[in-house]
Amino acid sequence: MKIITLIFIILSLAKSQIINGPSLEFGVVDSTTIIPNLNLSNLTSSKNFKSYSRYDWSFIRLSIRSNDSQFLGYADIHPRVDEFTTFRVPNTQNLIFNSLSKNSSSSSDNTIITGGQNGVNQWPGWQIWAEILAPKTITTFTTKIVDSPCIVNGTRLNITSCATLANGTEPTTFKETVTTNSTETVLITLPPKNIIDVNSRTFVNFFAIVIQLDKGNIIDAIWDGDRLPQVCKSCDSCIDNQCGSKYDDMQCDVGNGCQLKIMVAWAGQDKNNQPCQSINKIPSNFQKYSATSIKNIGTGLLSDFFYRINDNNNNPNTA
Repeated sequence: MKIITLIFIILSLAKSQIINGPSLEFGVVDSTTIIPNLNLSNLTSSKNFKSYSRYDWSFIRLSIRSNDSQFLGYADIHPRVDEFTTFRVPNTQNLIFNSLSKNSSSSSDNTIITGGQNGVNQWPGWQIWAEILAPKTITTFTTKIVDSPCIVNGTRLNITSCATLANGTEPTTFKETVTTNSTETVLITLPPKNIIDVNSRTFVNFFAIVIQLDKGNIIDAIWDGDRLPQVCKSCDSCIDNQCGSKYDDMQCDVGNGCQLKIMVAWAGQDKNNQPCQSINKIPSNFQKYSATSIKNIGTGLLSDFFYRINDNNNNPNTA
């Protein structure tokens, strides 16, 4: 099933939500606000968390943000469970083309800095991330140094820090490091990924999301590039673990060509304990059997990958 979705409604031209995530080689945009109408309180109250069977409709919020203008847009999409789904993002070739053509290093207002220089830590171009309608529990461990009493229940502790000093003074406290933890429930959020690398003139022309089910419950989700970071080593560049392609080698221009694509695959078992099959159709798996380089998948051309996928796309039981 191919779904062409209109994406990126303007929410704000000022601050916006970006989650600080790992492996952001080209800079992190601070988290400032939460996207409205997508949080645990209103989702839990409406009982939207559910156990999925094959072909059920699911929910993903895709967001995109300009590192330069701070424009933020999002679209809510509904891939069916265990169908390998491709979402095309219209007009994104314009965003990619304009960003790669801009001389970012000579920005007049100095709000964009390429490389690891001191100053504003932003990277030209766009970032994309996804939120899944499923809860995830996160435990945070914190260590700190505290003053603890040397006398406990009327007995002095037999440790060096509480021993009587040479001048006869008996310490009342000693320093120790304690570890505390806090647990919170959040929506499953895939960390933001940069779409382009201006230095190498490469870009990620498709992102693949793998959603993990356990008896129909969504327990995790991950970018496929983070799941298999070695795959991008065969590409022209690795952009936040995702496969980058040279823009000049692709059939891209201002008006048509390389539209950004989001692919969704499923792993695990649905609530009827049926194993998911769509994971077999993911590009990183297909790479094992195809002469088409993974970096060129999704150029807008009918590659051998899309021929094979689209022929049986409505039947996830057919790999």
